[in-house]
Amino acid sequence: MRNQFPDTLKKDEPRKNQGQGQGQGQQDKDQGIAGTAQKAGTAAMETAQNFGTQVKDSVMGAAESVASTSRDVAHNVGQRSDDATAAVGSSLKTAASSIRDYAPSSGMGHSAADSVARTLEAGGDYLEHEKLSGAMRDVTDTIRRYPVAAVCVGFGLGFLIARSCASTREY
Repeated sequence: MRNQFPDTLKKDEPRKNQGQGQGQGQQDKDQGIAGTAQKAGTAAMETAQNFGTQVKDSVMGAAESVASTSRDVAHNVGQRSDDATAAVGSSLKTAASSIRDYAPSSGMGHSAADSVARTLEAGGDYLEHEKLSGAMRDVTDTIRRYPVAAVCVGFGLGFLIARSCASTREY
């Protein structure tokens, strides 16, 4: 038997092919959109990574700046304290000279004044030359050499400070 509608079949064939072509075109569009979305996601991820790197670098730079400034401030404070300690040493030497100038020329008063003047002068020389940093180093060395005695001195000073604070209170 022969097909009674040969034109109908021929008309349907292009439609099937056309439908298949549209399906392929849709897949191409979907793949294109997916590729574009993937590229956009990759670009966003790279931008976020770059931003994160910039933030990290900025924070690291700020931290280094703060550390550098802190070192400079600590150095300046140390320098000023050393200068102040040297000035105190100079003042002690001046006081020793004044004591010698106004002390009696002989007798017990002379001996006592001379002893005080020598002690002040020695302390002044020490502070002028060693300054605060040297004095702290010497105190640290002494505490390391005599730890038990240092703890006892600490307790004794603490007790005296507590007694002096307690005696000023009225009950």
